Amino acid sequence: MRLTNSGPQGLTYEGAFDPRTATGYVRVAQDDSVMTELLINGTRYEGAERPQGKLPADKVGPGETYGRYGQYPGRYDRLSLYGDGNGVLSAAAPDPAALFTALKSANATISERPDGTLHFGYTTSDKAGSTTTSGDVTLDGDGRIATVALTGTWQSTAKGRLDTGTFSSTLELFDYGVTVTVKRPADVVKVKK
Repeated sequence: MRLTNSGPQGLTYEGAFDPRTATGYVRVAQDDSVMTELLINGTRYEGAERPQGKLPADKVGPGETYGRYGQYPGRYDRLSLYGDGNGVLSAAAPDPAALFTALKSANATISERPDGTLHFGYTTSDKAGSTTTSGDVTLDGDGRIATVALTGTWQSTAKGRLDTGTFSSTLELFDYGVTVTVKRPADVVKVKK
């Protein structure tokens, strides 16, 4: 799987996931670390690994403990993938039914285009602002999700002024059926919630 986000950081998350065993991983390279999430039989670990190459001058010195992972309480059936809790992207799985359920819970309008692509749109709002999102879902030849492409606009008055912006994300799912093996990290600290 690959999740590519637009924006100033333009991060790309890459990994693999087996929904039958709730096992997988996702990594995103940043300038000072490779943030990593591991899921092993439903147990979530999050940590950071040393990036390839030399650290930027402003990141040298004490700081990140590479290779140390937090183990989170509870059981999880999917990777978090997305730090802002976007229910639509986190619901994307081989079975489109989970994605359809997430779209319905967001009160999305859903239509099918002549080429078989599903198009959706929804708006969320709270006291500080709103977000309008639209996207397209393509399926592979076996009826499984191949891509979910989102674009949207947001506005917020959380800082006492009107801020606005745009975003886009593309989630690609591929290599269905490939065995996913993840090794438990050696340096683990239990996280208390």
